[in-house]
Amino acid sequence: MLMGCGLALPGFGPAGGLAHAAPPPAPTSHWCPGGSWDPSWGRVYDWDWKHCHDWQGPAGQSFPAGAGPWGPPPVWAPPPPPAPPWAPGAQLMWNPTGAGNWGFWNNGIWTPA
Repeated sequence: MLMGCGLALPGFGPAGGLAHAAPPPAPTSHWCPGGSWDPSWGRVYDWDWKHCHDWQGPAGQSFPAGAGPWGPPPVWAPPPPPAPPWAPGAQLMWNPTGAGNWGFWNNGIWTPA
């Protein structure tokens, strides 16, 4: 009896159809070096600004303006400069370590602005 059941079960596999994974959604945003930056994308905490990027949703991270891993800038810090033209969406932040200056993370490397 068990042998009969074992022979019947393999017949259900292909008859049930094949499962197909849904394709991942297409990126909603795309930026390449030299391209314009859409302000609705927000600011980016750490990117490699020498390569193209595709992503879903906002590009920025959840730091307030001028804040980074060290917290918000001190009240005596000068106002932030504009982001460099080659990194238009960079999240500029105050770095209290070392010289104490405005800059951003570029692929894990601190880059003064």
